[in-house]
Amino acid sequence: MRHEEAGVTSIPVAERIFVGREEPLLGSAARLLTREGMRRGREVAAGASKMLPRVDLRGVLVALPGGRAGRRLLELLLEEAEGEQASLLPPEITTLGALPERFYQPERPAPDGLFEGMVWAEAIRGLEPKDLDRLLFPADAVPGDAPSASSGAPGRDRDQYVDLPATLAVLQREVGAGGWSFHHVAERFAEGEGFDDGERWRILSRIQDLFRRILEEHGFRDREASRQRVLAGGEAELDRALWLVGGVDMPPVLRRFLREARRGEPHRIIIPGLETEESGFDELGAVRSGWWRDAALQLPPETVRFVLGPREQAEATVDFLQDLDGAFGSEEISVGVPDPGIVPYLEERFQEAGAPVRYAGGRPAGSTALVQLLRGLVGYLEQRDYEAFASLLRHPAMERALLARVERTAHRTGSFLALADRYHAHHLPAHLEQKRIPSGGERERDRLAPGIRALREVLGELLEPLAGDPGKRPLSEWAHPVEEVLAEVHGDLTLDRASPIDREVIETAKAIQGVLAEMLRLPRALDPPVPVVSALRTILSRLQGVQIPPPQGDGAIELLGWLELALDDAPVMVVTGANEPFLPEAVNADAFLPHDLRSRLGLLDNRGRWARDALHLRMVLEGRPHVRLLSGRADGEGNPLRPSRFLLMGSPREVATRLRAALKGGGQPGAPSGPAEGHPSAGDGFRLPPEPVLSALEPLGRLRVTDFRKVLDDPYLFALERVLKLDTVDDQAREMDGGLFGTVAHAVLEEWGRGETRHSRDPGILRDALHGILDRQVRDRFGVRPLPAVRLQVEQLRLRLSAVAEAQAKHAAAGWELRMVEASPGREGVPFEVDGEGFRLLGRIDRVDYNPATGEWMVLDYKTGDSVQKPDAAHRKGREGSKVWKDLQLPLYRHLVGPALAAMGSGAGGAPDAAEAGEGAKAAQGPPRILMGYFAIPRDSDKVEPLVADWSPEELAEADEVAREVIRELRRNHFAFRPGITKPWRGSPLGPLVGAGVLAASDDQEDGEEMEP
Repeated sequence: MRHEEAGVTSIPVAERIFVGREEPLLGSAARLLTREGMRRGREVAAGASKMLPRVDLRGVLVALPGGRAGRRLLELLLEEAEGEQASLLPPEITTLGALPERFYQPERPAPDGLFEGMVWAEAIRGLEPKDLDRLLFPADAVPGDAPSASSGAPGRDRDQYVDLPATLAVLQREVGAGGWSFHHVAERFAEGEGFDDGERWRILSRIQDLFRRILEEHGFRDREASRQRVLAGGEAELDRALWLVGGVDMPPVLRRFLREARRGEPHRIIIPGLETEESGFDELGAVRSGWWRDAALQLPPETVRFVLGPREQAEATVDFLQDLDGAFGSEEISVGVPDPGIVPYLEERFQEAGAPVRYAGGRPAGSTALVQLLRGLVGYLEQRDYEAFASLLRHPAMERALLARVERTAHRTGSFLALADRYHAHHLPAHLEQKRIPSGGERERDRLAPGIRALREVLGELLEPLAGDPGKRPLSEWAHPVEEVLAEVHGDLTLDRASPIDREVIETAKAIQGVLAEMLRLPRALDPPVPVVSALRTILSRLQGVQIPPPQGDGAIELLGWLELALDDAPVMVVTGANEPFLPEAVNADAFLPHDLRSRLGLLDNRGRWARDALHLRMVLEGRPHVRLLSGRADGEGNPLRPSRFLLMGSPREVATRLRAALKGGGQPGAPSGPAEGHPSAGDGFRLPPEPVLSALEPLGRLRVTDFRKVLDDPYLFALERVLKLDTVDDQAREMDGGLFGTVAHAVLEEWGRGETRHSRDPGILRDALHGILDRQVRDRFGVRPLPAVRLQVEQLRLRLSAVAEAQAKHAAAGWELRMVEASPGREGVPFEVDGEGFRLLGRIDRVDYNPATGEWMVLDYKTGDSVQKPDAAHRKGREGSKVWKDLQLPLYRHLVGPALAAMGSGAGGAPDAAEAGEGAKAAQGPPRILMGYFAIPRDSDKVEPLVADWSPEELAEADEVAREVIRELRRNHFAFRPGITKPWRGSPLGPLVGAGVLAASDDQEDGEEMEP
């Protein structure tokens, strides 16, 4: 309608069209647009003959909140046109965010993201250090010579300076959404409104002014400046009809364009509400926050469900859809995810149910393999420590590239990932030594260290374009080296876009190539020299916020963000994550734009978000027949969650009922549970353990004496460890575990036992010798710069070795001489016949002592656990008189020591010859007496001493018979899983194989046992 006033023709800004909420908004919009297009088509066809009906929407611009809604609207328009048996001449469709640029033609292009960031950085460098501190740390900024950003003030996060350009770029867009510059905000504070943050905004204003001057010098202008310039000059104009759909929270700058632009006809605003709700919307269709705060919300009781955690939300989603009995296809179902953290649980559960899903939000580029590779390169090139080295090796693409390079060169590393893990397990390296690689003991020196050296060399060759020059280059000059290394890593890989994994690599590579192209376009004045790590960090920074879109998939159920959900027209909808602060969305903290300031500037605040989300929830509830809202009581880590405030609206009785449901107790979120009836895994044959009975290819014919305990304790777990040889090796440890601590102690004592001071009775000499060997062993095994925790453990071991020196001196004074260390009958072991069939015992004895005065031999096993049981308690259990053997290590050492003594030349059958025997031995009749025990080296230095067992011949014979029974079981070769018996030790990697988490801790886990060859 036109109004004539003083000869001037004015056009109303907008015509509001209320369509209600009985059906999805896009359907209503499609019908209205089709009706408009039919009218336009008839006008064009007037006077023409035999022209087919047309839905002519040429010259119409439709703006919606998001691109997905625009694509769906076009589909609905096609369906409407087909229903009218008319052809469709479609409108132009855009998003609300891009709509202002339709009102003007920019005089200068806007800068790309990298160039913009470099200009912000250049503008920030123009600040005085004190101003920079006032900007970032207003609470503790003081005049005078206070520590500044440039001085590296303690306690201040360096990242706050490094990330400031990106922060200001975001801040400019947020403030610009209100049509403001930083200078305008500073002026608002000068007017004395509320708290005074004017000093910071005046500093921001100076930065922004310099930022825009630099852009102008290079022929650019940022988008916000262009918009403000157009609005200030009254130059905004729209040459076509505009229809707005769903713009209930449009930013102020767009509202100004809509009001002030020259136009040929009123904008048409399609509003998802009733005419009786007219006062809840302003003249442009945006929600009025005060009205919606008090509006009632009807939630049918069957709509809301409270469950435990995200896993249970995913389960409840699938259950709800399965209850529909297939009445709806996947294209008629949408699942809302206000909390993106629930997406992985939904994807996993839908996959189990055999239903594909597609998360419209895509995957963050930062989580893709290519970007993870870039992060790995940063860590390795910056730190050059072993942790970064091993992390880079674990990247699948790097693994393939290294294998390919090894095959093309003379390098031979074998399985280098296993090599790196074994090396870490033995040496806990902190750094990659530049001139030497720690090699450890003799048996490791030829296996691990050379392989690590070769592996490091191969990696260095691959990374030569990046790592070869440690100096600085202009940022643009790093683009080609980065591209070269990435191409080398992925060069031999054939990618198939039809594969989801390959497609992700392709899309991420495109994003990286875009950043590299931005680097190459940098003008010389803004192309600073930087080291390679800074260049890689710049690339990673530009990739933040980039989403890799999911592939289009027919038959996939859509997972949608909350803002997309309201405009979706699926008849079946599940909304997960109905919790604070996701629904309604709330932003409660911001370094520069707190809530009150947002409100004063007319920007979207929490009140506006509440109103928008309240309307969206009504659109979800009232526009479709099947809706379910799910609220979790806790997140995936067990942290409690609050239900959405929307779920606490209604009558007092309804609210009380929902509160009781929300507070209802439950187990730990995500805790494993058995499959429910109807669950895909309930009847698919899956079981734990996967193989209830294990067998070796051939019955075992030999066994280490330390393994008899494992068979007695649990034959099935023994079979997993020793028959199938299942184990894990990783690089997670940052300190010695009990086994490695014992191994180092054993290595020191072994070297000492072969040296000249082993016969000394002087504690000082023994202590110095042990300490010197310890230092040498530590250098050989851990390098010159061990991890901090390892250094502490080494000093703890030094204290224990001091106590060993005291105990050894007393032991030697009692007449005992150390005769053998690491005594072993060899690789073939010793025969141990059972039922007329041969069997061989394997093992290595830590030390064998001899007492010339008594003719006795003592077999000792070093024990370095924090507390050490006496030998009998460690080997037998039960009451006195009815004890049963649970370990056979020391009794079976009797069978190993004889051949060892014979090999030492001590006489037939291992008896000492007359030249060695003292008077007591000469008087003794029969074979020599062999004592068995531990040399205990616990944490308590007062308890470091030899502990000898006092077993009778009958008890030892009983131990031999138990050993024979173990061997008979090994020959049966049938290791069955017994749920009540199999109890992996705490943290065992084999626990999940038998359905166990943490069942029991082993009280006497073997320490320092080295694997037999």
